[in-house]
Amino acid sequence: MQYGAGVRFSGAAFPAAVTFSKVESMERVLASDMSPVRPSHVSGAGAIRSRDGFGAPDPLESGWLNGSRLRLRRNAKLYRSGDRFESLFVVRYGFMKSTAGTEDGREQVIGFHLKGDLVGFDGIATQRHCCELVALEGTELIVIPAASILGSDPESQPLREFVHRAMSQELIREQKALLLLGRMKAEQRVASFLLDLAQRFKARGYSRSEFVLRMTRAEIGSYLGVTLETVSRCLSRFMLDGLIERRARHVRIIDAAALQGLIDGDGAALTPSAPAGFGAWASAA
Repeated sequence: MQYGAGVRFSGAAFPAAVTFSKVESMERVLASDMSPVRPSHVSGAGAIRSRDGFGAPDPLESGWLNGSRLRLRRNAKLYRSGDRFESLFVVRYGFMKSTAGTEDGREQVIGFHLKGDLVGFDGIATQRHCCELVALEGTELIVIPAASILGSDPESQPLREFVHRAMSQELIREQKALLLLGRMKAEQRVASFLLDLAQRFKARGYSRSEFVLRMTRAEIGSYLGVTLETVSRCLSRFMLDGLIERRARHVRIIDAAALQGLIDGDGAALTPSAPAGFGAWASAA
């Protein structure tokens, strides 16, 4: 797996952080002193419970997940399609997107990832990654070597439970995304995207009503299967109808129930047009 400028390692396995000014091989860097990740503050799988009630502990809340840390600058790539699978990663802070190339050469956004998300498991089946993972802002990840989850060490059981739960949650999210693309209109897709993002922020201890969109309109549109103009138009209409407020990329949800009603199909129709001042969203993305 290759890493270029913008990649930085730190943590117990590295006495000092290492910044790469040229392309380096990850296996060459990690092989120097990379032992399997082990939970250090858990006396059994049930000792610490996650916020959602499942048995696997939350690694960021409890602090039990030990491992080397990898830092990415904005726009740096964690891995590319075709890179060899060697590790999973937990987002410690920051925001990322995963993309895949289409047959006609376009980039398709297939997911957004924030604090606490597990990434990298797209490479488990074939031992090769099938998508590209890019930092949308300064991001730090905890490295989980494959040996830590593929073995049978009893001490790693809480870690394996966390990985299984995270993979299940991602599968559920992907199923919802398929439903969103297959049955919803553009306004419903954008409303669903905002509420889903709000719920994910809430689950991580942040505000569910106010947050910053780290992605551009084009990236949102690619993920939702609509154009960036459609995303801009929908957000402008939500603002006009008093469902949200927005300044630059800062979004505040005012009426979540109305957005949910729009998704469910029992909400009032959106205002047909937006005033000229609402076009400012285009210049901020």
